[in-house]
Amino acid sequence: MDKYSVFDGVFIMAHDVTHEIDLEQNKQKQEQILLQNSKMVALGEMVSAISHQYKQPLNTLLLLASDTQELLSGMSANEKALKNILNMRMNIDLMNETIDVFRNFYKEDFCEKSFDLIDVMDDVLYICRPQLQVKNIKLNFIYDDEEHQITSYPTYVKHVLMNIIINAKDELVKKAMRCDFEPYITVTLRQDWQKFTIGIEDNAGGIDKNLAKQIFEPFFTTKGGEGTGMGLYLCKLIFEKKLRGDIKLVSAANPTKFEIELLK
Repeated sequence: MDKYSVFDGVFIMAHDVTHEIDLEQNKQKQEQILLQNSKMVALGEMVSAISHQYKQPLNTLLLLASDTQELLSGMSANEKALKNILNMRMNIDLMNETIDVFRNFYKEDFCEKSFDLIDVMDDVLYICRPQLQVKNIKLNFIYDDEEHQITSYPTYVKHVLMNIIINAKDELVKKAMRCDFEPYITVTLRQDWQKFTIGIEDNAGGIDKNLAKQIFEPFFTTKGGEGTGMGLYLCKLIFEKKLRGDIKLVSAANPTKFEIELLK
């Protein structure tokens, strides 16, 4: 601008971002509510698992206690009585172990930490296994003997794994009426230099190709009135917000297979 130029003024544009901030805060609140609701569903599944896990040991303890009471009334039954007491102690230890696993499952704060991925997966499978056994669903866990140390969010990893396994269980139960059907869920863990890959495979019949593209969308469900349509959506949301990696459906055909990638 030289001395002969005319200064017309300044154009100032202002934009109120309060509305956008409010929308983002409301969105975060809704995501937290959804996560808590999903956590309550998972806790319901675990209560069911506790019931199955405890029935057999409790029945065994009752029988052993009754048998021991009868044996102690005789003078030549000390050896069998001691064996019964040993078996009772083993069952009580099993029940204590179960309580520890369930108590610690969601005990961790939602924070990042270093942990062994095998330990987290063992906890999830320990909880899911009784429900699968009741439905005659075979559970396989295949992994190598190398180190599986990772820095991530163990609680979120548990949540995603449990959600997918329970979904597979629900679909397999629908097919269980066939006498020649041998349902299974196979969980695999492999690694390379930059990531761990967890595969969850089941033979429940696959997912319709037209539906497969929608399974990570909110409110989409194949369970009718029994489903909320939020499980896989929340799993995807967890990866977008917290976990370094991805969750994807790699095979919609039978067997159906999901993969979880966790960056080291």
